[in-house]
Amino acid sequence: MENKKGFKRKASSIIAKLTFSQIEIVFLYIAGTGILFSMCLTTSDVFGRYALRKPIIGTVEITELLLVIIIYFAVANTEMSGTHISMSAIPEMLKRKEKMKLYHAIEIFNFVFPLFIFILACGLFILSSYNAYVSNEASFGPLYIRYWPLKLIIAIGFGSLCIRLTLKIIGHIKELTK
Repeated sequence: MENKKGFKRKASSIIAKLTFSQIEIVFLYIAGTGILFSMCLTTSDVFGRYALRKPIIGTVEITELLLVIIIYFAVANTEMSGTHISMSAIPEMLKRKEKMKLYHAIEIFNFVFPLFIFILACGLFILSSYNAYVSNEASFGPLYIRYWPLKLIIAIGFGSLCIRLTLKIIGHIKELTK
């Protein structure tokens, strides 16, 4: 009976990780599509400006706003793949077999503090998104782009990063308690 419970716990943990990883991949595809659209829009604007003497109105605003989608939908995947900038000299020295517990303890500390910062940021951007929705906040210029969806995208990006950091903390706690 004990073996079945352990198996169910491991299976549900693996399913949760796979499901979240799949969501991260969808976010990454959305970010990649944002990059592609931004490049096409900028290229078309430059061609229209210099070859046809008719630039596309609002290109600068749209590409600036696309940066929100590009950056915040890719941030959790960057953490998952470990391709972000980090200081790894001390943790790499501690990865030897006799110092693994200290390594995992330091990694837990390294992830807990940013987790609280990103939880706070996520909550603040949810609140900011709501306030932008209520006040009908929008961009100035030739296009009338509402800001609340973009602020909500930032909150979703921070939320996905919080989930990724929590999964990493849980993994290090499991390794620490072995």
